[in-house]
Amino acid sequence: MHFRWIGKHSERWICLCDGIAGKALCDLAANSSGVNLRYPKEAALYLEDDIRMELSDFKKINSAILEEYAKVGKKTNSIRTLLKLLKQ
Repeated sequence: MHFRWIGKHSERWICLCDGIAGKALCDLAANSSGVNLRYPKEAALYLEDDIRMELSDFKKINSAILEEYAKVGKKTNSIRTLLKLLKQ
C-alpha cells in the first residue's frame, strides 16, 4: 500500500492511501452543505481555500474515481466540475 501526503488541514497533515483521496474528496464535496461547484476556477478556490489541498496534489488523483462517483453519487455537477479541473 502506497501512502502520500495530500495536504494539511487545521495544522494537521492528512495522509491518505492512493485511490482513497479521490473518493474522500468526492464524499466531502457531495456531503458538504453550501458546496455547488459550477466552474473550474470555483473548484480550484474550494480546493485551496476550503479544504486546503494543493492543486499539484489534486492533479495526482485518479480521474476514474471521480468519473465513477459522478455516475452514482450526489452532486454530480460539482463532481464533474472537479473532473474538468483535474483534466485541465
